[in-house]
Amino acid sequence: MYQMRRADREVTGQAEITAILAACDTCRLGLYDGQQPYVVPLSFGFSWENDILTLYFHCAPKGRKLDILRQTPAACFEVSRPLGLIPGETACRWGTGFESVIGWGKVEVLEDTKAKEAALAHLMRHYAGDSFGGFEPQALAGTTVLALRADTLTAKRRPLLTE
Repeated sequence: MYQMRRADREVTGQAEITAILAACDTCRLGLYDGQQPYVVPLSFGFSWENDILTLYFHCAPKGRKLDILRQTPAACFEVSRPLGLIPGETACRWGTGFESVIGWGKVEVLEDTKAKEAALAHLMRHYAGDSFGGFEPQALAGTTVLALRADTLTAKRRPLLTE
């Protein structure tokens, strides 16, 4: 576990972390191909089981992301959202309010149809609530679904100043 330098900004409660995740639209997945880092923005869904966060992603059956994951399934992720600008009296005193979650774990390709469908349901609920309908079997079969179980995560918030 990484110790946060600014402990006053750390968010530790599962409910608060869930709220941050729910408010974010894009997850950036960080991978390493053995020579250089690779970061890709993805749509995502998430769930908690026994206080462990799992993120879900979907992608095409081929591509750089999958090529890297076959070699090195270790990954990190980041979600964040800006809360607004914090003006300062001098240039170096300006800042931004934000919320973010960063985590590390291993990515698994889900093969089982029921597991894929459950993961995609989490993803759809994140964006559409419960009004997304079902999954077409042909589309489900042609979609690669990834799950990242977070071994470690940190969350942080810098609120806007209030007067």
